[in-house]
Amino acid sequence: MTVAETSNIDPCPCCDTTAGVQLITIYPRVRAWSCAVCGVNWAITVVNSCPYLDLLIAAVEVSVARSVLRQAIALADQAPILTDVELRARLVALAGRAQWGCRRVR
Repeated sequence: MTVAETSNIDPCPCCDTTAGVQLITIYPRVRAWSCAVCGVNWAITVVNSCPYLDLLIAAVEVSVARSVLRQAIALADQAPILTDVELRARLVALAGRAQWGCRRVR
């Protein structure tokens, strides 16, 4: 569709005219235009990195959780040969690592 009111749009970045500027669709949330005069297409959008950061944080949290679970399983295998004091100390250290991982991510 050709934009009827050219006073409300910015001119083409290539030929600096608003005549023949058309609104086109690239992606649902990206506003894009095409210039019929020079044939240039351009789009303006805001980059949203939040979903990527959320996925990255979730991946780090899962990695920390897996590491702590691996260490807990290893500690369970070693528990019969450890004294009560050694076992408690290792459990406290393991809990500290889990808390450190959560604080580090956030």
